[in-house]
Amino acid sequence: MRIVSLIAFAAVIAAPASAAPGPMELERVVWKSLKDKDIATFTTYLAPNYVGHYSTGLRNRTEELAIVRGMTFETYKISNMKSRTIDPGEDVMVTYSVETAGTMGAKKFSGLWWVASLWHRSGGKWRRVYHTGIQAETAQSR
Repeated sequence: MRIVSLIAFAAVIAAPASAAPGPMELERVVWKSLKDKDIATFTTYLAPNYVGHYSTGLRNRTEELAIVRGMTFETYKISNMKSRTIDPGEDVMVTYSVETAGTMGAKKFSGLWWVASLWHRSGGKWRRVYHTGIQAETAQSR
């Protein structure tokens, strides 16, 4: 019995630790935090040198947080998610589409957006350093 216990203990010690979430999983965490209005979690994943790039212009981390605090996401559905390694172990680009609806202040929004986020790992932690989203064209807008 002692040998079985030692073998079981050795197997547990030798087993790889569960992998930390990567940028694709963290991108989903960011969206859930937005839907849940969990600004603390959202903030955790924004790099100090974050840049948001939108049709309204560029935003730094502080400006992004101010905008997000005024938004409510009623629904969102992520599709077509892909990950592209830019610099192995350091930088990963995540691209996808997201169909969403909500409000920004008193103004309602809805539609499909094409999105890209660049994640950088520093000190063992992944942070979003860049994010952009453009609303998809509809047949009516062409």
